Formats: sequence, structure tokens, C-alpha cells
Amino acid sequence: FIYIALVRFHLSLAEIVVLLLVFMRVAPRFMDMQLQTQQVLINLPAYGSMQALQARFDAEREPTQGMAERGARLSLETGLNIREVSFAYGEGDARPVVSDITFGLPAGKVTALIGPSGSGKSTIADMLLGLLEPTSGRILADSVEITAQNRRAWRDQVAYVPQDVFLLHDTIAANLRLAAPGANDEELWAALRNAHAADFVE
Repeated sequence: FIYIALVRFHLSLAEIVVLLLVFMRVAPRFMDMQLQTQQVLINLPAYGSMQALQARFDAEREPTQGMAERGARLSLETGLNIREVSFAYGEGDARPVVSDITFGLPAGKVTALIGPSGSGKSTIADMLLGLLEPTSGRILADSVEITAQNRRAWRDQVAYVPQDVFLLHDTIAANLRLAAPGANDEELWAALRNAHAADFVE
């Protein structure tokens, strides 16, 4: 650079020093721009995947209009009936996790699903809770089929107690209000008493 400046452009030593100082000030800016451009290029595939995932979520969003009218509370006097239900994760020729199962769950009784790991017990539980929609077949509550129109109302009626309980790093009241945001203190204490948890909370 110095040789070209002296021989070709006939610059003086002072001019070369000024150019070097300017270059030293400007070069880091260009390096930062290059690094930022590289980061953008690296993150583009992740951004595309995120956009595709968001589009999938939007396509599978549950209907909300008219939910109050269409999602009437389901009764559960006799029990649940699972009729020829199959479920597969994914689309197309995905292998079903459960295939053509039929059984009944009588109301007011304790029913245990027993099977080896990976046999589909959790998948069946998720379908009964309304978290998953069967690929084929029907799930009925007192002869009323649980569909996309009433699935949200059904989920409001059922509860799930996992083996590992997860609590937010917040008050007990805040954790309870995740299920009932509008609950007052009296309703929260009633829920704690029903769960036999009021004594140790006090």
C-alpha cells in the first residue's frame, strides 16, 4: 500500500500517514458490517424455519368465533367411549402410535391403562384430554362426540395430574389462577380445600 501510494500516486509521507489513520478508523466499521452480514446469513435458515412453524400454528389454530354458543358444556354421567380410534404423529404414511382401539371408561370409576413404554398410553391420555385429535375414529362423552367445536369446552371440564408437578416461581394464588384467571380469594381457598391442600398452605 505504501509503495503504491509513493510510486503510483506520488503521495507525500504526510498524506500517507493521514490515509493510514483514516483507514485504521474506518476498517473496524467495515469488519463489524461484515460480521453482522455473516450473522444474518447464518440465521436466515432458522428464521425461515420459524416462519414455517408459525404458518403451521396459524393453520392449526382452533376456531374461536361462536365458541360460547357451539362449545356447550358436555355431560359425563355414564362415561367416555373410544370407538375405533387411531392416531399417528405426522402426515401421510406415518406409522400409527395407536391403531383401531375401542374401549369404554365408566364415569365414577378408576381405570388404569397398562402397557409397556411406547405403547401409546400417553397418546391416549392426550386424546382423552382433548390435547390431540384422533387421526380416525371417535371419542364420545355420554354419546356426544368430542369435536373441534366443543373440544375447548371439554378441556375446561377435565383436569390432568402429572407425575411431576410444575409450579411457576410465583405465589400459590398466581399458579391457581392459571386455570381460573378470574377467581377470587374465596374460590382459590375452596379449590385448595377440595384438593386437600389448604392445611399446608395456611
